[in-house]
Amino acid sequence: MYTAALRLPKTRTYLILLKDYLVAQDLEESIAAHDPAAEVIVRQSMASALSALEATQQIACAFVDVEPLHCRASGLADMIRSRGGEVILMGDEAEEKGEALGWKVLHRPFSEGLVLAHLAALGST
Repeated sequence: MYTAALRLPKTRTYLILLKDYLVAQDLEESIAAHDPAAEVIVRQSMASALSALEATQQIACAFVDVEPLHCRASGLADMIRSRGGEVILMGDEAEEKGEALGWKVLHRPFSEGLVLAHLAALGST
């Protein structure tokens, strides 16, 4: 008897590191509109985000409100990239200097359309 293997779609994981709960919720809703099966990890501190990443094998991308140099120095960017993910920075410092330093930046005010454009550009569709 032949039985075909059931292949379930791979669930993508996204990280949001942001202190502002309402903005994080908006991002989470935009990700869900793009990828309804997604697992979204929302954290408010660097330590908590790093801890969550330790238990994550793969990540599609991370929206992080961290200064560009601190994102690199903390090891967060390397951790995300080592799991196949892209880093998208947010916040004042990111908007002022991030792109000049080679980072992808989500500028404010942002809309669901801008978030979806970032996700599509990352190839996470």
